[in-house]
Amino acid sequence: MAQTVLDQTVLSYITARQKALKRAVRQLRKEAHYSQGEVAEFLGCSRTRITEIEREESGTEYSVGELELLAVLFGRHPLDVLHMTGQEAIDVGEMVTSKQTGQALLRVVDCSLPRRIEKVIKDSDVFPNTLEFSPDGSVIASIVDSIVGEDWQGDEPYQFTVLCWDTQTGQLLGQIRRPHVQAVAPVNSEQVVMLRDSAHGQAYAGGPREYESDLLIWDVAGGTIAKKIKLSERAQKLAISPEGNYLAVYMEATTTIQAWQTSNWEPVCAFELDTLHHTSHHPGEAVRVAKEVGQLPQERKFGLWHMAYNPQHFAFLQNDILIVAFSDLVVELEVGPASRGRAIPPIEPPGFVRQPVVYVRDQHHLAAVLDIDHDRHAGDSLVSLYYQIPRERGYPPDSSVKWDKRFPGMVIQPVIIDDGCILAWTEIDTPFRWGKVHKQRVGLLNLVSGRVAMLTDGNRLHSGDNQQGASFSPLGNAVAYWVNPYEGVPRLAIQYFDIAPLKVKGITLVDELARVRHRREQDE
Repeated sequence: MAQTVLDQTVLSYITARQKALKRAVRQLRKEAHYSQGEVAEFLGCSRTRITEIEREESGTEYSVGELELLAVLFGRHPLDVLHMTGQEAIDVGEMVTSKQTGQALLRVVDCSLPRRIEKVIKDSDVFPNTLEFSPDGSVIASIVDSIVGEDWQGDEPYQFTVLCWDTQTGQLLGQIRRPHVQAVAPVNSEQVVMLRDSAHGQAYAGGPREYESDLLIWDVAGGTIAKKIKLSERAQKLAISPEGNYLAVYMEATTTIQAWQTSNWEPVCAFELDTLHHTSHHPGEAVRVAKEVGQLPQERKFGLWHMAYNPQHFAFLQNDILIVAFSDLVVELEVGPASRGRAIPPIEPPGFVRQPVVYVRDQHHLAAVLDIDHDRHAGDSLVSLYYQIPRERGYPPDSSVKWDKRFPGMVIQPVIIDDGCILAWTEIDTPFRWGKVHKQRVGLLNLVSGRVAMLTDGNRLHSGDNQQGASFSPLGNAVAYWVNPYEGVPRLAIQYFDIAPLKVKGITLVDELARVRHRREQDE
């Protein structure tokens, strides 16, 4: 019985999609100022056939070849004709999940939310912009009322609320309120780091504001601040090592980095990234090393147009290797008591990699997501994957492959699991309705195979529910996300999953490189 219902669902989608294609081609024809007769003459058929095709109730339709020809005739790309709306992409994703990838979705854990926070999210329909896992995936923390703090007009600074949950049970482990909290980084179930960044004046009338930054080490069980670390200047980025034993911060004014051991919060090493030319697009061409930033020159630096150097990627590659990625350079730094500064990769990142979104490497391979181009008008994303191994011969090049793929929705936060699975989550908009903003659905996506599993929230989603704000566990086995239902209270859920159903045999980065090599050998 279930199979019959599902087949009817597929049939209904195909019928609706055929009507949508007819509407799309008719609209493109009119926009290009072609008559039905001119289209018929171009295709070599009767005008009556074109009239019948454009009638949505008719079973007559264009062939794939005709759609391609008409797209070119109308001055468009064939993909413009076949483009799916957000709702169509959601419908397809849900059917694929039901028929193929649903077994990837395991148990769902709901996280306890205080009533006040439920009301804040429900009233604003805006999700918290922070959702951070600890390196071991045991806890998750969030600044849950940032939307209130951003609009706060009171005389005293707003007290931001930070919550911490157990990811296995959803139990609320602790909550604390402090002003000026900008970011959080849970170390483990006992400690959460909070970056506090407060403006306390202006250097001159209308000039830049002066800031004070510090790190607050929250003892979750005790509910107190166990330690306060004063920073030398304003910090922009936080990163925790995969084993949780190092925390690093980046301060853009002087392009300095300080790292601490989380066991005792003693400084372990510091770096100052410098430029060799005043017109450099990035620092890191030279690196100064010390134990603490106070031992470094800490010179104020400006890039082109007097802009600060702000890395787009600041994270640990390995437990003792920190990545700082700028527009034209990826800097790797050895973190530890015996730090020697910049680490030279066994496989150099390729020259055309301006700024990888994420990458992993060792002496045997390098895998990267080079770029994600979001087309908000089309509602999809173009993703560039890259794979490289040590060069075996000079020419033709046979050691790397660049693989461009397009996906529905906004592809966000890729995480490289292995050469057959690069996980990301995709946000797809539902139709816009007058007076109502877009609602969203979230899917779990393997960028290598293209397989998707829509997050069904334990089959609780209904029309009008808004679902977004997802974040992956570093272990690659869970994703946390928010749901603001049309009716009822908001919830924070953690979906555990198995990546096996999202992988496809023969579709890996290694296989793609082998196919490219084979084609090159045939061309020789």
